[in-house]
Amino acid sequence: MAVFAGSGLGGVCRYLVSGLVQGKVADSVFPWGTLTVNVLGCLIVGVFFGLASHYSFMEGRWKLLLAVGFCGGFTTFSTFVNENYHLITAANGWMAVLYTALSLVAGFGCLYLGYLITGRTGA
Repeated sequence: MAVFAGSGLGGVCRYLVSGLVQGKVADSVFPWGTLTVNVLGCLIVGVFFGLASHYSFMEGRWKLLLAVGFCGGFTTFSTFVNENYHLITAANGWMAVLYTALSLVAGFGCLYLGYLITGRTGA
C-alpha cells in the first residue's frame, strides 16, 4: 500500500510539475518539463537514500512510500541514475556504461518495434 500511495502521489506531481514547466516555454519543442522532472527526481532520490543511510526512520515503509513509490511514480529515470551511481561507486564503471548503453539501445529498439507493430514508423 505504501508503494501504491507513493506512486500515485508521484505520478500526479510529475504531471503537474512537467505541465507547469512546459507551459512556461510552450513555444519550445524541447521537453523542458520532462527534463525538469527527471533531474528533480534524481535530487529527491539522492536525498531519500542519503537520509536512509544515516537515519533508521527512512527504512521500511517510509523508504517504500518515498523512494520506491513517490520517486517511481515521479520518474523512473531517478532510479536508473541511482543504480548507475551505485555501480560507479562500487568500481563497476564498465557495468554502468553497459547498463546505460543497453538501456538506450534496447529502449529505442523496442520503441521502434512498438511503432512497427502498430503499423506506424514515427510519431
